[in-house]
Amino acid sequence: MDVTPPSFHELLEANKLIDLNAELVVEEKSIKVHRGFLTSISPVFSAMFSQPTTEAKTGKVVITDMTYNTVKLSLDFCAGKHLSTKSPVDWVGVYTFADKYDIAAVREKLGKCFNTAKITRETFAVYTLYAFQFSNNKLIDRCAKFLAYNPDVVLLSEFQKIGKDVIVAVLAKASAAYCNKPSSREGSDDEYNSY
Repeated sequence: MDVTPPSFHELLEANKLIDLNAELVVEEKSIKVHRGFLTSISPVFSAMFSQPTTEAKTGKVVITDMTYNTVKLSLDFCAGKHLSTKSPVDWVGVYTFADKYDIAAVREKLGKCFNTAKITRETFAVYTLYAFQFSNNKLIDRCAKFLAYNPDVVLLSEFQKIGKDVIVAVLAKASAAYCNKPSSREGSDDEYNSY
């Protein structure tokens, strides 16, 4: 008999008697969790709950720099729940949560995904901002190459929102990538229209 074992989130959801002794407060909404879960996935949460802190006394962690959706998706992902979102904004949010709370396994897994993610006109700004924010040089180079072959991306409103420093840096790298562009006999421009 071949039976797939239950995932961690299925075990948690099935145990209605579990004492959810902590809560994450985000955007005035509360997410009930078990401290043991948080401390097992994150050295930051572990330190927070093992020291004489307000969080340790109250069990309450207030998160002001992320959305409720980001924190909920992050916790679900950490518990082994498959994320159904296709939004790169959501994936970057989960990575940001993992980075802030030092959840190395999530950072590693998502980092690999970002390095192979398809860059399109719709995803370019999000991936470029992520790449520069977290110093992902492989993705920075891929974004710059995409821009070199798709210069009209600079006209999109999302591009204008990524910040002057990032814009200058990615334009400089794109210029260098364009100068190293193969001649039309060496390769087709079509292969560079998306990644």
